[in-house]
Amino acid sequence: MTTMKDVANITGLSVGTISNYINGKSVKNLNQDIIKNTIEELGYKPNFAGKSLRTGKTKTIGILANTLSSHFISESCFVIEKELYNHGYNVIFCTSNNDLETEREKLFYLASSNVAIIILIPVSHSETDISCVGNIPTLVIDSNVEHQNCNAILFDDKESAYNATKYFYNNGHRKIAFLAGTKGHFTSSNRLEGYKKALNDFGIPYNEEYVTYADYDELKAEISTINLFSNENPPTAVLIASNEMLIGFLLGLKAKKKRVPDDVSYITFDDTDYYSLLNIAPTYVKQPKYDFGMRVYETLVEILNPNSKEKEPKIKGKEPKIKYVKTSLIIGESVRNLNCDSVEEVKISIF
Repeated sequence: MTTMKDVANITGLSVGTISNYINGKSVKNLNQDIIKNTIEELGYKPNFAGKSLRTGKTKTIGILANTLSSHFISESCFVIEKELYNHGYNVIFCTSNNDLETEREKLFYLASSNVAIIILIPVSHSETDISCVGNIPTLVIDSNVEHQNCNAILFDDKESAYNATKYFYNNGHRKIAFLAGTKGHFTSSNRLEGYKKALNDFGIPYNEEYVTYADYDELKAEISTINLFSNENPPTAVLIASNEMLIGFLLGLKAKKKRVPDDVSYITFDDTDYYSLLNIAPTYVKQPKYDFGMRVYETLVEILNPNSKEKEPKIKGKEPKIKYVKTSLIIGESVRNLNCDSVEEVKISIF
């Protein structure tokens, strides 16, 4: 059976360095690659059971997601699990199926399994209760949990929606609608807030008729879009809170005989495989899933190894800390520049 000493002999590194890598401690980047490749070639599997019995510590991480139907969640969890496994951590993965009672039961199960830490994608930022986990550290991702003492890793949703709305404004749009997810949902609410702030900053009156909720559902998004463009004064641009609603939105436009971007411009969130099948390339807010997953892993290392040498401030004890992952706006073909249209009209009138 391959041992840690075998890995050390082949890499030419000390057993202590190999141990530091496996336990998630600080190791030079070059050495990390060498150790990782050697471990994979040898098929080395650390035995943490004996160590756990001796030290009372565990190398198992619990992940509880609210759903797996989201492409973003499944891909992010894949990155997180892969990095944890590569550094010697076992993972217990559960889903709550967006049910609060199931979430409480799964949290209790993970706590009873003596996991070192719990990564939680909560059902609700206002109703999720993590009190049953006791002293086990909990890291909330892609959302936050109100009035509870836990660290969080989030995307900059407010700023993302603000910048998307600003892009509409810079392209001459003043009648900008917002196709929201679920009312009160953490992410959707933050994106709505960013949208509203942009309207206010650019002197555009907020119009309640331009905000509609579709619960991240394709059919509801189609119906909402049909209703939105049945108004006497329809918008020229729509910010869509999630690509889960994009197909429904496009079907709604088709039903109203509206074309992108000639009649309607749009910006959505996150990338997905089917974008390449669309005739018009979407403009969208890109959420870097790999960067997000790596940020989660790095934060876990900070929590589990508070004495490790990291450039960023440590997360100690139970003091909650929120970290934001930056997004970027990917420019496609789905936003029409009305400013250019105005210029062309002036030229035509002159000549």
